[in-house]
Amino acid sequence: MGTSIIMGLLFYFLSIIQYWMLSGLFIGMYEERTENKKMDITSLFRGFDHGMPIFMYLLIMIGITFAVILIPMIILILGASSGSEAVMGISMLIFYLFIFAFSIILGVLFMFTIQFITFGGMEAWDAMKTSAAIMKNNLGTGFVYFILIFLLNLVGVMLCFVGLLVTVPMSMMVMYFAFQDVFQIESKDATDEIIEHLV
Repeated sequence: MGTSIIMGLLFYFLSIIQYWMLSGLFIGMYEERTENKKMDITSLFRGFDHGMPIFMYLLIMIGITFAVILIPMIILILGASSGSEAVMGISMLIFYLFIFAFSIILGVLFMFTIQFITFGGMEAWDAMKTSAAIMKNNLGTGFVYFILIFLLNLVGVMLCFVGLLVTVPMSMMVMYFAFQDVFQIESKDATDEIIEHLV
């Protein structure tokens, strides 16, 4: 039990700090490509320079998730308490399909939030609103992007999880280049006009 608790806490801790480390990775990649600064392991911790906005982003996402997931959770509980295996099975299917669809929608709408916080210096809510406003006009592209990322990491899982050591970094790099491709942050002429046009 003690080992399980420790592993659970470690996994939870890593799942949280990954957002700051993702920001640090973006910073390291940007500086390596534009300023010839070699990226190293310390670059991952530079995301903590944006500590509070990213923390607020996580709090908002948790709040949205709990608020939206409440109704399907009630359906699942009612299905489990009905005593019928068929009803319980249908309830679980509805619950997991809803969670899957909801996760994709959130992922697509807010896919550029960390990048806007990192490169635009935005606060959490402003970054989320900007990302959502842009992605609402590009839902199809965002959906295809997330499916491809999902399939890429699924391959990593199928390779006894060891493949994730390759596919997860690749996914993070794709996130950087997707943002760069749209907003041209590496260009000296990058301005807010691009964002305003996309919104």
